[in-house]
Amino acid sequence: MAMNDPTFRVALSGDFFHADGSARYPDAGFDRLEQSAGIQVSRFARHEAEVQPEQLRDVNGVIALAPRVTTRSLSGAEDLLAIGRFGVGYDTVDVPACTAADVLLYITAGAVDYSVAEATVGWMLALTHHVRVKDRLVRDAKWDARSGYMGSELRERTLGVVGFGGIGRTLLELL
Repeated sequence: MAMNDPTFRVALSGDFFHADGSARYPDAGFDRLEQSAGIQVSRFARHEAEVQPEQLRDVNGVIALAPRVTTRSLSGAEDLLAIGRFGVGYDTVDVPACTAADVLLYITAGAVDYSVAEATVGWMLALTHHVRVKDRLVRDAKWDARSGYMGSELRERTLGVVGFGGIGRTLLELL
């Protein structure tokens, strides 16, 4: 960031977009960044499994979905101040490399709480009602075999939640 340029430049990793440039997650809120005075938003020209050093040149912040961020990625990223890992966890980011490069690393807490909790409820229903097996039987025209896979209700069941972070709390709210 040049001394006389107050613009904060943010780049979004390429996996946020389809090949035609349209947004994979239109409700992610990037439009708010794009409409904010003093913030310039750009996109990586291409998605790569690992963020390339040239993708971090001349940006102050990056929001990454799935690509790995490594020591090599950060080499030469002199203007980079922060990396936002969209989702939960730092499994794709080399935390010590960020510390060594004086780059702040954060997750987007809450970004996936509802969708993961909702998917968990969907899987609970699908598993207790043998949806996958029944789907295959119907597709194979084995109608009568379906009765051998009667489901069970979630009602009157006990749920154990390991960890009580945002996803666990949201799951309990849904249920």
